[in-house]
Amino acid sequence: MSIEAINEHLQLKDELKKYKLSTKDIHRLVNFLEAVKEYRYSPGKVVAKLRNVKSLENKENRLKSSCILLGPVQLKKPKIVLTVRVLDMLCT
Repeated sequence: MSIEAINEHLQLKDELKKYKLSTKDIHRLVNFLEAVKEYRYSPGKVVAKLRNVKSLENKENRLKSSCILLGPVQLKKPKIVLTVRVLDMLCT
């Protein structure tokens, strides 16, 4: 192995470390990039989609927490019962 190859490896390792990645993550990163390329997504669109997914996951967790706090509720009025049933479906 040449000194140049070793230096390239060390530079790659340092660069990956900046993003909290390691050389062990390269195959996953390459698979991800190939999928992005295959679907002709721009990096900006991919990042936006990932942020949207994260935002939806956070919202789901907040809703689940709200449902736990509310607990089971039995009400007589039809509109309220429907609302409670919808909340119950979201919570399960």
